[in-house]
Amino acid sequence: ATVICVLHDLNLAALYCKRLVFLKNGKVVIDRIKADGVSPLRINTSELKVKPETNYAETVEWAELISELNITTGIGMNLTFTDPVHLQLLANVKGSYEKK
Repeated sequence: ATVICVLHDLNLAALYCKRLVFLKNGKVVIDRIKADGVSPLRINTSELKVKPETNYAETVEWAELISELNITTGIGMNLTFTDPVHLQLLANVKGSYEKK
């Protein structure tokens, strides 16, 4: 189940939430912590439109995905946040990947 909660106390949010989304002046930062079988991930973007009833989010703006040694950027993003999470960058996709 997905629960969306708005908190202004970051300490309280970190205590109870597995995933955090930060919003400020249209900017969005989504953090996923490392867990069994799941790599840590940070998504930086802006103007994200979220449709919680369908577990879907999208933006036409620049997006950056950072996971351990990899960075991928692109313009426009579709995101379905159910298991498994599906993320698609739509245009001008570029990446920097390093081996461990």
